[in-house]
Amino acid sequence: MIKKLIFIFFTFFSCITFRSYFNTFYNAKKYYKEAEKRFYQNKRKVTSDVKTMYDKSLEKFLRVIKYFPGSPFFEDAIFFSGMIYIRLDDKINAIKKYEELVKYFPRSSFTALFSDSLLFYLLQKKDVESYLYVLTLYPSKESQNFYFFKAKLFEMEEEYDSSFFYAKRVLKVGSFFWREKILSVYVKSALKLGMLDSALNYKKDLENKKDLTLLLAEVYVKVGELEKAKEILKNFDLENKNYESVKLLMRIYEKENSILEMKKVLKNFLLKGEDHLQRQELGFELANIYFKEDSLSNLKDLLNEIKKVSPSSDYGRKSTIWLGLIESEERLKNLDGDILKKELLRLGESYYVDIGLYKKAIEIFEDYVKRFPDDREIPRVLYLIIFIYKNFLPDTEKIESYYKILEIKYKGSFYHVIARDLLEKN
Repeated sequence: MIKKLIFIFFTFFSCITFRSYFNTFYNAKKYYKEAEKRFYQNKRKVTSDVKTMYDKSLEKFLRVIKYFPGSPFFEDAIFFSGMIYIRLDDKINAIKKYEELVKYFPRSSFTALFSDSLLFYLLQKKDVESYLYVLTLYPSKESQNFYFFKAKLFEMEEEYDSSFFYAKRVLKVGSFFWREKILSVYVKSALKLGMLDSALNYKKDLENKKDLTLLLAEVYVKVGELEKAKEILKNFDLENKNYESVKLLMRIYEKENSILEMKKVLKNFLLKGEDHLQRQELGFELANIYFKEDSLSNLKDLLNEIKKVSPSSDYGRKSTIWLGLIESEERLKNLDGDILKKELLRLGESYYVDIGLYKKAIEIFEDYVKRFPDDREIPRVLYLIIFIYKNFLPDTEKIESYYKILEIKYKGSFYHVIARDLLEKN
Protein backbone atom coordinates (compact mmCIF):
# COMPACT_ATOMS: atom_id res chain seq x y z
CA MET A 1 0.00 0.00 0.00
CA ILE A 2 2.83 2.40 0.97
CA LYS A 3 4.67 1.63 -2.29
CA LYS A 4 1.51 2.33 -4.21
CA LEU A 5 1.06 5.68 -2.45
CA ILE A 6 4.70 6.61 -3.13
CA PHE A 7 4.28 5.73 -6.81
CA ILE A 8 1.09 7.80 -7.03
CA PHE A 9 2.83 10.71 -5.28
CA PHE A 10 5.82 10.74 -7.62
CA THR A 11 3.61 10.29 -10.64
CA PHE A 12 1.48 13.22 -9.52
CA PHE A 13 4.57 15.33 -8.75
CA SER A 14 6.13 14.52 -12.14
CA CYS A 15 2.93 15.54 -13.91
CA ILE A 16 2.89 18.85 -12.06
CA THR A 17 6.58 19.42 -12.87
CA PHE A 18 6.07 18.54 -16.53
CA ARG A 19 3.05 20.82 -16.73
CA SER A 20 5.06 23.59 -15.06
CA TYR A 21 8.06 23.58 -17.41
CA PHE A 22 5.89 22.81 -20.43
CA ASN A 23 3.69 25.83 -19.72
CA THR A 24 6.75 28.01 -19.10
CA PHE A 25 8.34 26.91 -22.37
CA TYR A 26 5.07 27.18 -24.30
CA ASN A 27 4.53 30.76 -23.11
CA ALA A 28 8.15 31.63 -23.86
CA LYS A 29 7.73 30.39 -27.45
CA LYS A 30 4.45 32.28 -27.78
CA TYR A 31 6.08 35.58 -26.76
CA TYR A 32 9.08 34.83 -28.99
CA LYS A 33 6.93 34.23 -32.08
CA GLU A 34 4.99 37.43 -31.48
CA ALA A 35 8.22 39.39 -30.96
CA GLU A 36 9.69 37.99 -34.20
CA LYS A 37 6.51 38.84 -36.09
CA ARG A 38 6.60 42.46 -34.90
CA PHE A 39 10.38 42.64 -35.45
CA TYR A 40 10.01 41.88 -39.16
CA GLN A 41 6.91 44.07 -39.47
CA ASN A 42 9.03 46.95 -38.12
CA LYS A 43 11.69 46.38 -40.79
CA ARG A 44 14.00 44.46 -38.45
CA LYS A 45 13.97 47.13 -35.75
CA VAL A 46 13.63 46.42 -32.02
CA THR A 47 11.00 48.96 -31.02
CA SER A 48 9.85 49.30 -27.40
CA ASP A 49 6.91 46.90 -27.84
CA VAL A 50 9.13 44.34 -29.58
CA LYS A 51 11.70 44.59 -26.78
CA THR A 52 8.97 44.02 -24.19
CA MET A 53 7.93 40.82 -25.96
CA TYR A 54 11.52 39.61 -26.23
CA ASP A 55 12.13 40.39 -22.54
CA LYS A 56 9.07 38.36 -21.49
CA SER A 57 10.13 35.47 -23.68
CA LEU A 58 13.72 35.59 -22.43
CA GLU A 59 12.67 35.59 -18.78
CA LYS A 60 10.73 32.34 -19.32
CA PHE A 61 13.41 30.63 -21.41
CA LEU A 62 16.00 31.42 -18.73
CA ARG A 63 13.66 29.94 -16.12
CA VAL A 64 13.52 26.68 -18.08
CA ILE A 65 17.34 26.63 -18.30
CA LYS A 66 17.78 27.31 -14.59
CA TYR A 67 15.08 25.14 -13.04
CA PHE A 68 14.55 22.37 -15.59
CA PRO A 69 17.99 21.44 -17.01
CA GLY A 70 16.90 17.85 -17.52
CA SER A 71 13.80 18.71 -19.51
CA PRO A 72 13.44 17.94 -23.23
CA PHE A 73 13.16 21.72 -23.82
CA PHE A 74 16.57 22.55 -22.32
CA GLU A 75 18.36 22.77 -25.69
CA ASP A 76 15.54 24.78 -27.27
CA ALA A 77 15.58 27.23 -24.37
CA ILE A 78 19.33 27.86 -24.74
CA PHE A 79 18.96 28.35 -28.50
CA PHE A 80 16.02 30.76 -28.32
CA SER A 81 17.49 32.77 -25.45
CA GLY A 82 20.69 33.12 -27.51
CA MET A 83 18.69 34.33 -30.51
CA ILE A 84 16.95 36.90 -28.31
CA TYR A 85 20.31 38.17 -27.06
CA ILE A 86 21.34 38.69 -30.69
CA ARG A 87 18.12 40.62 -31.39
CA LEU A 88 18.73 42.77 -28.29
CA ASP A 89 22.34 43.39 -29.33
CA ASP A 90 23.71 41.72 -26.19
CA LYS A 91 26.89 40.23 -27.61
CA ILE A 92 28.36 38.94 -24.35
CA ASN A 93 25.32 36.89 -23.35
CA ALA A 94 24.77 35.68 -26.91
CA ILE A 95 28.30 34.24 -26.92
CA LYS A 96 27.71 32.66 -23.49
CA LYS A 97 24.64 30.86 -24.84
CA TYR A 98 26.69 29.69 -27.81
CA GLU A 99 29.29 28.26 -25.44
CA GLU A 100 26.53 26.38 -23.60
CA LEU A 101 25.18 24.92 -26.84
CA VAL A 102 28.66 23.80 -27.91
CA LYS A 103 29.26 22.28 -24.47
CA TYR A 104 26.00 20.34 -24.12
CA PHE A 105 24.91 19.80 -27.73
CA PRO A 106 28.02 19.99 -30.00
CA ARG A 107 26.45 18.08 -32.91
CA SER A 108 22.95 19.51 -32.67
CA SER A 109 21.25 21.24 -35.60
CA PHE A 110 20.37 24.03 -33.14
CA THR A 111 24.08 24.55 -32.46
CA ALA A 112 24.89 24.71 -36.16
CA LEU A 113 22.03 27.15 -36.80
CA PHE A 114 22.99 29.38 -33.89
CA SER A 115 26.66 29.32 -34.98
CA ASP A 116 25.69 30.85 -38.32
CA SER A 117 23.27 33.37 -36.80
CA LEU A 118 25.87 34.53 -34.29
CA LEU A 119 28.60 34.85 -36.92
CA PHE A 120 26.34 36.87 -39.25
CA TYR A 121 25.56 39.13 -36.28
CA LEU A 122 29.27 39.63 -35.46
CA LEU A 123 29.98 40.27 -39.15
CA GLN A 124 27.46 43.08 -39.09
CA LYS A 125 29.16 44.53 -36.01
CA LYS A 126 32.61 44.05 -37.60
CA ASP A 127 33.78 42.54 -34.32
CA VAL A 128 36.78 40.57 -35.59
CA GLU A 129 37.98 39.40 -32.17
CA SER A 130 34.66 37.84 -31.12
CA TYR A 131 34.08 36.52 -34.64
CA LEU A 132 37.41 34.70 -34.58
CA TYR A 133 36.65 33.20 -31.15
CA VAL A 134 33.26 31.87 -32.29
CA LEU A 135 34.91 30.37 -35.38
CA THR A 136 37.30 28.38 -33.17
CA LEU A 137 34.25 26.67 -31.61
CA TYR A 138 32.49 26.10 -34.93
CA PRO A 139 30.98 22.58 -34.94
CA SER A 140 31.96 21.55 -38.49
CA LYS A 141 35.24 22.89 -39.82
CA GLU A 142 35.02 21.08 -43.16
CA SER A 143 31.65 22.49 -44.22
CA GLN A 144 30.77 25.06 -46.88
CA ASN A 145 29.37 27.25 -44.09
CA PHE A 146 32.73 27.27 -42.32
CA TYR A 147 34.59 28.08 -45.55
CA PHE A 148 32.20 30.99 -46.12
CA PHE A 149 32.82 32.45 -42.67
CA LYS A 150 36.58 31.97 -43.01
CA ALA A 151 36.47 33.84 -46.32
CA LYS A 152 34.54 36.70 -44.68
CA LEU A 153 37.05 36.81 -41.80
CA PHE A 154 40.00 37.20 -44.15
CA GLU A 155 38.07 39.78 -46.18
CA MET A 156 37.56 41.85 -43.01
CA GLU A 157 41.27 41.58 -42.24
CA GLU A 158 42.10 42.48 -45.87
CA GLU A 159 44.03 39.24 -46.35
CA TYR A 160 42.74 38.78 -49.87
CA ASP A 161 44.90 35.76 -50.78
CA SER A 162 43.17 33.76 -48.05
CA SER A 163 39.68 35.18 -48.64
CA PHE A 164 40.02 34.29 -52.33
CA PHE A 165 41.14 30.74 -51.45
CA TYR A 166 38.14 30.00 -49.20
CA ALA A 167 35.67 31.78 -51.49
CA LYS A 168 36.85 29.62 -54.36
CA ARG A 169 36.21 26.48 -52.27
CA VAL A 170 32.65 27.56 -51.55
CA LEU A 171 32.00 28.30 -55.22
CA LYS A 172 33.21 24.79 -56.08
CA VAL A 173 31.27 22.73 -53.53
CA GLY A 174 28.72 25.07 -51.94
CA SER A 175 24.96 25.04 -52.27
CA PHE A 176 23.18 27.76 -54.24
CA PHE A 177 22.54 29.71 -51.00
CA TRP A 178 26.22 29.87 -50.00
CA ARG A 179 27.45 30.38 -53.58
CA GLU A 180 25.23 33.44 -53.87
CA LYS A 181 26.56 34.85 -50.61
CA ILE A 182 30.24 34.22 -51.37
CA LEU A 183 30.26 35.67 -54.88
CA SER A 184 30.96 39.23 -53.74
CA VAL A 185 33.90 38.07 -51.58
CA TYR A 186 35.38 36.11 -54.48
CA VAL A 187 35.10 38.95 -57.01
CA LYS A 188 36.29 41.62 -54.57
CA SER A 189 39.31 39.50 -53.56
CA ALA A 190 40.12 38.80 -57.21
CA LEU A 191 40.02 42.55 -57.95
CA LYS A 192 42.23 43.35 -54.97
CA LEU A 193 44.74 40.73 -56.13
CA GLY A 194 44.68 42.05 -59.70
CA MET A 195 43.17 38.78 -60.99
CA LEU A 196 40.84 40.42 -63.50
CA ASP A 197 40.16 37.25 -65.49
CA SER A 198 38.91 35.50 -62.33
CA ALA A 199 36.63 38.43 -61.56
CA LEU A 200 35.30 38.56 -65.11
CA ASN A 201 34.44 34.83 -65.01
CA TYR A 202 31.42 35.77 -62.89
CA LYS A 203 30.42 38.94 -64.75
CA LYS A 204 27.11 37.42 -65.86
CA ASP A 205 26.30 36.40 -62.29
CA LEU A 206 26.97 39.96 -61.16
CA GLU A 207 24.69 41.34 -63.87
CA ASN A 208 21.80 39.29 -62.51
CA LYS A 209 22.22 40.44 -58.91
CA LYS A 210 21.11 43.96 -57.99
CA ASP A 211 23.00 43.89 -54.70
CA LEU A 212 26.26 43.24 -56.63
CA THR A 213 25.78 46.09 -59.10
CA LEU A 214 28.56 48.20 -57.58
CA LEU A 215 30.95 45.28 -57.78
CA LEU A 216 30.13 44.83 -61.46
CA ALA A 217 30.82 48.53 -62.05
CA GLU A 218 34.15 48.18 -60.28
CA VAL A 219 35.06 45.25 -62.52
CA TYR A 220 34.46 47.47 -65.57
CA VAL A 221 36.55 50.26 -64.01
CA LYS A 222 39.42 47.83 -63.43
CA VAL A 223 39.40 46.65 -67.05
CA GLY A 224 39.14 50.23 -68.33
CA GLU A 225 35.57 50.10 -69.67
CA LEU A 226 34.60 53.37 -67.99
CA GLU A 227 31.51 54.12 -70.09
CA LYS A 228 29.94 50.79 -69.10
CA ALA A 229 30.78 51.45 -65.47
CA LYS A 230 29.20 54.91 -65.62
CA GLU A 231 26.06 53.58 -67.27
CA ILE A 232 25.66 50.96 -64.53
CA LEU A 233 26.20 53.50 -61.76
CA LYS A 234 23.80 56.05 -63.23
CA ASN A 235 21.05 53.43 -63.53
CA PHE A 236 21.78 52.20 -60.02
CA ASP A 237 21.91 55.62 -58.33
CA LEU A 238 20.31 58.27 -60.52
CA GLU A 239 20.19 60.90 -57.76
CA ASN A 240 23.72 60.36 -56.42
CA LYS A 241 22.47 59.34 -52.98
CA ASN A 242 24.56 56.19 -52.56
CA TYR A 243 27.95 56.71 -50.93
CA GLU A 244 29.76 53.75 -52.54
CA SER A 245 28.37 54.59 -55.98
CA VAL A 246 29.47 58.22 -55.69
CA LYS A 247 32.97 57.19 -54.53
CA LEU A 248 33.33 54.95 -57.57
CA LEU A 249 32.07 57.70 -59.88
CA MET A 250 34.71 60.01 -58.42
CA ARG A 251 37.40 57.51 -59.38
CA ILE A 252 36.05 57.38 -62.94
CA TYR A 253 35.76 61.15 -63.35
CA GLU A 254 39.22 61.61 -61.87
CA LYS A 255 40.62 59.24 -64.52
CA GLU A 256 38.77 61.27 -67.17
CA ASN A 257 39.66 64.61 -65.55
CA SER A 258 35.94 65.51 -65.64
CA ILE A 259 35.97 68.20 -62.93
CA LEU A 260 32.51 69.57 -63.77
CA GLU A 261 30.94 66.10 -63.44
CA MET A 262 32.77 65.54 -60.15
CA LYS A 263 31.39 68.78 -58.74
CA LYS A 264 27.86 67.98 -59.91
CA VAL A 265 27.83 64.52 -58.35
CA LEU A 266 29.37 65.70 -55.07
CA LYS A 267 26.87 68.57 -54.77
CA ASN A 268 24.00 66.13 -55.30
CA PHE A 269 25.33 63.85 -52.58
CA LEU A 270 25.71 66.77 -50.15
CA LEU A 271 22.02 67.53 -50.68
CA LYS A 272 20.63 63.99 -50.69
CA GLY A 273 23.09 61.75 -48.81
CA GLU A 274 21.59 60.37 -45.60
CA ASP A 275 24.72 59.75 -43.51
CA HIS A 276 26.11 63.03 -42.15
CA LEU A 277 29.69 61.73 -41.76
CA GLN A 278 29.71 60.52 -45.35
CA ARG A 279 28.36 63.89 -46.47
CA GLN A 280 31.19 65.61 -44.62
CA GLU A 281 33.80 63.28 -46.11
CA LEU A 282 32.65 63.84 -49.69
CA GLY A 283 32.12 67.51 -48.93
CA PHE A 284 35.84 67.66 -48.20
CA GLU A 285 36.47 66.17 -51.67
CA LEU A 286 34.52 69.07 -53.16
CA ALA A 287 36.40 71.50 -50.91
CA ASN A 288 39.68 70.24 -52.36
CA ILE A 289 38.37 70.90 -55.87
CA TYR A 290 37.40 74.47 -54.94
CA PHE A 291 40.82 74.90 -53.34
CA LYS A 292 42.61 73.78 -56.52
CA GLU A 293 40.43 76.15 -58.55
CA ASP A 294 41.26 78.98 -56.14
CA SER A 295 37.53 79.49 -55.66
CA LEU A 296 37.86 81.01 -52.18
CA SER A 297 34.26 82.15 -51.74
CA ASN A 298 32.85 78.71 -52.63
CA LEU A 299 35.46 77.05 -50.41
CA LYS A 300 34.51 79.14 -47.37
CA ASP A 301 30.78 78.56 -47.86
CA LEU A 302 31.31 74.82 -48.20
CA LEU A 303 33.57 74.56 -45.14
CA ASN A 304 30.96 76.42 -43.09
CA GLU A 305 28.32 74.00 -44.38
CA ILE A 306 30.45 70.96 -43.48
CA LYS A 307 31.08 72.40 -40.03
CA LYS A 308 27.34 72.88 -39.41
CA VAL A 309 26.57 69.23 -40.23
CA SER A 310 28.62 68.06 -37.24
CA PRO A 311 31.21 70.42 -35.73
CA SER A 312 32.63 67.77 -33.37
CA SER A 313 33.40 65.16 -36.05
CA ASP A 314 36.85 64.81 -37.62
CA TYR A 315 35.81 66.68 -40.77
CA GLY A 316 33.92 69.25 -38.71
CA ARG A 317 37.10 70.04 -36.76
CA LYS A 318 39.17 70.09 -39.95
CA SER A 319 36.74 72.57 -41.50
CA THR A 320 37.06 74.87 -38.49
CA ILE A 321 40.86 74.70 -38.69
CA TRP A 322 40.86 75.28 -42.45
CA LEU A 323 38.62 78.35 -42.13
CA GLY A 324 41.00 79.69 -39.50
CA LEU A 325 43.99 79.12 -41.79
CA ILE A 326 42.28 81.00 -44.62
CA GLU A 327 41.66 83.96 -42.30
CA SER A 328 45.28 83.83 -41.10
CA GLU A 329 46.56 83.87 -44.68
CA GLU A 330 44.45 86.94 -45.43
CA ARG A 331 46.17 88.74 -42.53
CA LEU A 332 49.72 87.86 -43.65
CA LYS A 333 50.06 91.04 -45.77
CA ASN A 334 49.84 93.12 -42.59
CA LEU A 335 52.65 91.20 -40.83
CA ASP A 336 56.43 91.43 -41.00
CA GLY A 337 59.60 90.40 -39.18
CA ASP A 338 59.58 87.58 -36.64
CA ILE A 339 55.77 87.60 -36.40
CA LEU A 340 55.51 86.91 -40.15
CA LYS A 341 58.10 84.11 -39.92
CA LYS A 342 56.31 82.48 -37.01
CA GLU A 343 52.90 82.71 -38.71
CA LEU A 344 54.19 81.30 -42.00
CA LEU A 345 55.66 78.30 -40.20
CA ARG A 346 52.45 77.73 -38.26
CA LEU A 347 50.38 77.87 -41.46
CA GLY A 348 52.65 75.48 -43.33
CA GLU A 349 52.72 72.94 -40.50
CA SER A 350 48.96 73.13 -40.00
CA TYR A 351 48.20 72.64 -43.70
CA TYR A 352 50.53 69.64 -43.61
CA VAL A 353 49.54 68.03 -40.28
CA ASP A 354 45.93 69.09 -39.68
CA ILE A 355 44.47 69.27 -43.20
CA GLY A 356 46.78 67.08 -45.28
CA LEU A 357 47.11 69.67 -48.05
CA TYR A 358 50.70 68.81 -48.90
CA LYS A 359 51.02 71.02 -51.97
CA LYS A 360 49.84 74.03 -50.01
CA ALA A 361 52.26 73.25 -47.19
CA ILE A 362 55.10 72.92 -49.71
CA GLU A 363 54.22 76.28 -51.29
CA ILE A 364 54.42 77.98 -47.89
CA PHE A 365 57.67 76.26 -46.88
CA GLU A 366 59.34 77.02 -50.23
CA ASP A 367 58.23 80.63 -49.93
CA TYR A 368 59.76 80.72 -46.46
CA VAL A 369 63.13 79.45 -47.79
CA LYS A 370 63.15 82.14 -50.51
CA ARG A 371 62.18 84.96 -48.14
CA PHE A 372 64.39 84.04 -45.22
CA PRO A 373 67.31 81.95 -46.60
CA ASP A 374 69.50 82.45 -43.52
CA ASP A 375 66.87 82.10 -40.81
CA ARG A 376 67.65 79.70 -37.95
CA GLU A 377 64.51 77.66 -38.77
CA ILE A 378 65.69 76.93 -42.32
CA PRO A 379 67.21 73.47 -41.52
CA ARG A 380 63.86 72.30 -40.10
CA VAL A 381 61.92 73.78 -43.02
CA LEU A 382 64.25 72.11 -45.52
CA TYR A 383 63.75 68.77 -43.77
CA LEU A 384 59.95 69.18 -43.85
CA ILE A 385 60.08 69.94 -47.58
CA ILE A 386 62.24 66.85 -48.21
CA PHE A 387 59.95 64.69 -46.04
CA ILE A 388 56.78 65.77 -47.87
CA TYR A 389 58.34 65.27 -51.31
CA LYS A 390 59.63 61.84 -50.23
CA ASN A 391 56.41 60.52 -48.68
CA PHE A 392 53.49 62.38 -50.27
CA LEU A 393 54.49 64.19 -53.47
CA PRO A 394 57.31 62.07 -54.94
CA ASP A 395 59.78 64.30 -56.77
CA THR A 396 63.38 63.07 -56.86
CA GLU A 397 64.72 66.28 -58.45
CA LYS A 398 63.21 68.48 -55.73
CA ILE A 399 64.41 66.17 -52.98
CA GLU A 400 68.00 66.26 -54.23
CA SER A 401 67.89 70.02 -54.73
CA TYR A 402 66.79 70.76 -51.16
CA TYR A 403 68.99 68.07 -49.65
CA LYS A 404 71.99 69.66 -51.38
CA ILE A 405 71.27 72.98 -49.62
CA LEU A 406 70.90 71.17 -46.30
CA GLU A 407 74.17 69.28 -46.81
CA ILE A 408 76.22 72.29 -47.91
CA LYS A 409 74.97 74.89 -45.41
CA TYR A 410 74.01 72.74 -42.41
CA LYS A 411 76.15 69.61 -42.64
CA GLY A 412 76.24 67.68 -39.36
CA SER A 413 73.17 69.42 -37.97
CA PHE A 414 70.31 67.40 -36.49
CA TYR A 415 68.08 67.96 -39.52
CA HIS A 416 70.87 67.08 -41.94
CA VAL A 417 71.45 63.78 -40.10
CA ILE A 418 67.78 62.72 -40.06
CA ALA A 419 67.29 63.80 -43.69
CA ARG A 420 70.32 61.67 -44.60
CA ASP A 421 68.79 58.72 -42.76
CA LEU A 422 65.42 59.31 -44.41
CA LEU A 423 67.00 59.25 -47.86
CA GLU A 424 69.30 56.33 -46.90
CA LYS A 425 72.43 58.28 -47.86
CA ASN A 426 74.64 56.81 -45.11
